[in-house]
Amino acid sequence: MTEPTTPSKRHVGWYPDPEGEAPLRWWDGTAWTGHTRDSYPVAGPAPGPVPPPRLPFGAARWALVGQVVAFAVAEVPILLLHLTLRAVNIGEVVGFYLILYGILFVTCRTGAQRFGNGDLRRDLGFELRWRDSYRGFGVYWLMGLAASVAVTPFAGSRFHGTNTQVLQHARPHLYAYLVVGGIAVLAAPIFEELLFRGLLLRGLLARMPTWAAVVVQAAIFSALHYNPALGIHNVTVVAAVFAMGIALGWSAIYFRHLGPGMVGHSLRNLTAVLYLLAR
Repeated sequence: MTEPTTPSKRHVGWYPDPEGEAPLRWWDGTAWTGHTRDSYPVAGPAPGPVPPPRLPFGAARWALVGQVVAFAVAEVPILLLHLTLRAVNIGEVVGFYLILYGILFVTCRTGAQRFGNGDLRRDLGFELRWRDSYRGFGVYWLMGLAASVAVTPFAGSRFHGTNTQVLQHARPHLYAYLVVGGIAVLAAPIFEELLFRGLLLRGLLARMPTWAAVVVQAAIFSALHYNPALGIHNVTVVAAVFAMGIALGWSAIYFRHLGPGMVGHSLRNLTAVLYLLAR
């Protein structure tokens, strides 16, 4: 078959590898991917099921280290305030998230440089397209359905809880509530998707089947939402976050970038913010 010599957004398919590592490399319409082959397929440019984007397994280890460091550094001042029996104010909560997400972003940035090409879009799928608006709405509903199924067995039991304590703490003060709500709606979907569905998931794919990598990243995602202050109420929180992590992992694999998951994640958090505000 004859292939166009210059890739464009209209010509997704196999092309001579510009990096010279293999005879052919897959062009996804926007960038060269890591998928190579020795010859053109017999009919049509499509490669069949293209393997999901992945990074070396070291990227997953790097992501885990970054998570531990981020939570340790951000949590220490908050824990010290609790130990001294002093209430945590909104300014300190905002500082916590600035430190947390700042370290997560540095982890993703350095991870892309160490294990990829240093391009967050190409290495981690950090891209938002106009189609992601309605795709993200679908991911939002999938997240809600998954979470509902996960927590239904615990409905009305002593295991039922919520992880909206920060929003509830800020609710009496509208300005503080809008600041914390803005972090939940805008910052959390970007930095958490970059780390969990970008760096971590793509690193896990180097050693695991797709389904296993999705499950593992969701388990880690949910474990980091565990709150010691909630006790047994963590059961439904962790179950719901795990189920939503599965949906977000599927989105990253299916759409091959993070845009739909970021939109769905943002809409999910926005729902919680508006619900508490209206109560």
